[in-house]
Amino acid sequence: MTRSSGDEALQTILNDWRDWSFCRYQPSLAQVTPIIGGLTNDCYRLRLAEGDYVLRIEGKNSRALDIDREQEYCIHKHVAAAGLTPLVVFRSNPNSTHYWLRPYVEGTPLNEADLTPAMVVRLAQHLTRLHQLAVDLNIKTLDITAKATRYWQIIDTTNHELLTLKSKLQKALAGMPTEQLCLVHMDPTTPNWIHTPDDKLVLLDWEYAALGHPLWDLTTLLQDAHLSADDKNALVAESAYSKAEWSFAKRQITYLTVLWYRVQGLISDSDLSHQLHELDLR
Repeated sequence: MTRSSGDEALQTILNDWRDWSFCRYQPSLAQVTPIIGGLTNDCYRLRLAEGDYVLRIEGKNSRALDIDREQEYCIHKHVAAAGLTPLVVFRSNPNSTHYWLRPYVEGTPLNEADLTPAMVVRLAQHLTRLHQLAVDLNIKTLDITAKATRYWQIIDTTNHELLTLKSKLQKALAGMPTEQLCLVHMDPTTPNWIHTPDDKLVLLDWEYAALGHPLWDLTTLLQDAHLSADDKNALVAESAYSKAEWSFAKRQITYLTVLWYRVQGLISDSDLSHQLHELDLR
């Protein structure tokens, strides 16, 4: 039986085992299991005598998705040092296959059914710890419309209706909800949260993290949560932000999200037009 190109790529990575410093024996392909669900990177569970690790291979569309991998790594190290995510124990030479290894986190990814009001409060508190981290790093500030412009360049449409919506939304959604600036994750959706057996919460996947506004994380969190209007209103009322600021942040995040889905080929131009029309009417 011949090896697939995927197996050959994995074997090439496994042949680096001496460089990892913590691995005593050559691992085999039998110790590698795909982790299903990622849309940007290829992730595998690697079972070693030293413990289980996640082998993450960067997606080939990093440039198209405007992902700065050096910034991601810098932020990941900073956040891991604060105990908010697992440490990266090995990162490959940038001139070779781009991958890294980190400890595997035992637990269950959250799903929408887990987002009860009490759980949403816990997740928001976790995000607040992130937002309160001191940042003494050369991290880029996220500009929503600049990021959207990058996505529009990839979409490269000549559809007049879409171009009209683009012009209107680029103007309407420029700027920030307030002048507050902090480290933000930008994708705290349910699959990126692990609930561990000892009832801890771990936030993974920092490729879109940047300096930005805390409401961008909080509105993303609430978009996944099927809370009653009363529960959502209570959470908003307890925050330091007005309803108008929450609404503006939510529109900005929705705008980026639907463009990202179009860039990934997960929705059509027709779907994009429909969702942007709804966004324009809010």
